[in-house]
Amino acid sequence: AEALSAAADPPLAIAEVAAELATLAGRLARSGNPNLRGDALTGGILAEGAARATVALVKINLGAAGVSDERLNRAGAALAHAAAALRELRGHQNDP
Repeated sequence: AEALSAAADPPLAIAEVAAELATLAGRLARSGNPNLRGDALTGGILAEGAARATVALVKINLGAAGVSDERLNRAGAALAHAAAALRELRGHQNDP
């Protein structure tokens, strides 16, 4: 159980970084080179997907370990952050 609990930490860290990356992709789409908006959108989609996948790993590992702690909340917050950033990014993809 201890190994499974510890195994949740790396994917949690990835999820949190992916959420920040999705935010950065949104900033790039809004204020960067307009010719790179497609690249920014692609980066945001990949970042949200990485957050979604790694949050699933966190839940699987903690569930198998029988652990319910703040890491579940952090994982959920990271996924919500990444999803919100991607929604915003998609909303700006056609702005001039």
